[in-house]
Amino acid sequence: MSGFEVAAAVAGIVSLGVQIGEGIVKLKAFAISIKEAPQNVQRFIDELDLLNHVFTDIATAHKIEQLDDLPGSSVKECLSLCQNAADILHRVVKEVNSNIEKRKVIGSMKFVLKQDSIDRIKNSLHSAQLMLILSKQTLIEYVLRIVVKACLFLMSSKRIEF
Repeated sequence: MSGFEVAAAVAGIVSLGVQIGEGIVKLKAFAISIKEAPQNVQRFIDELDLLNHVFTDIATAHKIEQLDDLPGSSVKECLSLCQNAADILHRVVKEVNSNIEKRKVIGSMKFVLKQDSIDRIKNSLHSAQLMLILSKQTLIEYVLRIVVKACLFLMSSKRIEF
């Protein structure tokens, strides 16, 4: 065997060792994810339940204050988008939780394998929440401009000075 063949064999063995090492690290991370899945699913459920309460509070306040009729108010549409994304995520997480309750290890594995789908839905929900925040901010600025104009009008008609 020539020196080149020996070097190639050694390089192949080293490469195989690196690949096995990477595989072991990935397998360990997968095992940890499976172990932590029940807690992660429960955290998702708790967060979604709280988020649902927040959405309900926003919708109730919006109705009471009759803000739907204001020009440029997109809060209602943004809130609907948020609620739809949250409902989809809630259904997926509840299904995974049901699987975990039936068969802990298999259900946990399904959760880990569905993580990409769950992350995509979470990103969609996050995007909808950002739009809702922006919409609420725009509405607040609009209402504030109306209040300032009304105050300026009252001050000029009654000659009130600050």
